[in-house]
Amino acid sequence: RAAVSSETSVSALPSAITVVGEGKVRIKPDMATVNVGVERVNATVKEATTQASQTMEAVMAALVAAGVDAKDMQTSGYGIWADREYGSEGRGEEPVRYRVNNNLQITIRAIDKVGAVIDAATEAGANNIYGIQFSLAEPAAAEAEARSKAVTSARAKAAELARLNDV
Repeated sequence: RAAVSSETSVSALPSAITVVGEGKVRIKPDMATVNVGVERVNATVKEATTQASQTMEAVMAALVAAGVDAKDMQTSGYGIWADREYGSEGRGEEPVRYRVNNNLQITIRAIDKVGAVIDAATEAGANNIYGIQFSLAEPAAAEAEARSKAVTSARAKAAELARLNDV
């Protein structure tokens, strides 16, 4: 006699629907960050760095006078390089001039003063203005609202798909 035994085990996986929800919140910014720069060109590195430094000091003083707190100003870049004219043979010609670039990132906490702050910087000698970004000082509430809307959106999509598929 021979005995044959067989076991079959089937795991039933539950049906699943995966959806993605999106939540958008439109808000008015209450602060801005902007980069201002001073670039100076001169025959010597020393002259160019001295001029750039003096101009940046004047820019920073003007920013403080315009209401920017000193803790809201941070150097974001500094560079020195030789600027050569190239002749017809591709070689650098004399005289060499030196460029110094000093950049400052400013946080402007009073959104209604952005224009006045930029004006103060340029009037004091800043000749590069770029990277203006508007944001919220405290984004947590807006982010929470957007997440809530995203979950509501995802649940609505999941309920619709479940209904359409009889699950």
